[in-house]
Amino acid sequence: MNLIVSHLCGISFSALTWSGARVGLVHHILYAIIADDASSNGLGTHLERVFLNMNHAKMYIALNTLAIDSCVMGKSNLFRRSDIDRINASHLPLSKQLASAWPEVRGLAAEDAEIGMAVWHELDLAHVLSHDVAANALGSMFLHAYASRRAWWIRVRKGTMIAATLLGPLTESLVAGTLASFALYYLTSGTVRVWMALLVNSLMFLVIDLDVRRVLNRRRFESWTEAGMFVGAWRAREMLAFPTWVYAICGVRLIGGVSGIRCCAAVRFGRSGEGVERRHWGAGEVISHCCRVNRDQ
Repeated sequence: MNLIVSHLCGISFSALTWSGARVGLVHHILYAIIADDASSNGLGTHLERVFLNMNHAKMYIALNTLAIDSCVMGKSNLFRRSDIDRINASHLPLSKQLASAWPEVRGLAAEDAEIGMAVWHELDLAHVLSHDVAANALGSMFLHAYASRRAWWIRVRKGTMIAATLLGPLTESLVAGTLASFALYYLTSGTVRVWMALLVNSLMFLVIDLDVRRVLNRRRFESWTEAGMFVGAWRAREMLAFPTWVYAICGVRLIGGVSGIRCCAAVRFGRSGEGVERRHWGAGEVISHCCRVNRDQ
């Protein structure tokens, strides 16, 4: 995995033993870096860096600060094997489970997210977002590869968290700004122009995203050229965000990345007296959604 962590990672290990509520999982904010010369990388590389370092990081921090539910990305996570041995991705408290089945978690396309949900719901253990970042080196990526990658993950999320996926566009500056601009136009009887509200909204989103990037990177831009490249990539990503979401949400095939992966419902059933939990891709009591690698395809 093209992942880099600093010497400060020891802080993450110590977080597992913090006093107070017992911590079951420590995770990191992902920060994308371009190791090679920027001019040798495709447009998709710069869009992916802007997405990870600005929009994704902003929402990841916000959701984990609110802590309404587990929100874990599988790039750099720390947890105890003794805790993992007790979960089975049913998202049911241990007192209501039939048996543990750790192998059921392995093989999922979003297994780290499933582990986080299981640690949160089944074991009732807290998550801690480390102050350290996990640097992810990006390779050369063209625009089509970037769009396919984003569509792939949107479809994975559609199979695991449909509500959050449907609400996703409301966190984007273009959709949120358009709705807010027309609302202000009608509420003020046309005093506030739509284009004016859109401009102010875009500038506010840009300032916030740039500040998130500055905090994670711990430095400002080294030149106006670097800043201009970031702002240009930011504008392109914002314009592509909603069309990419529409394309992804209307499809079901997980293209790009790993082939032969499909989303399906995990179904729980058991025979009387067996005291076991099994998985079946048929009728039954649906308890969760997951994405499983289909090796037969």
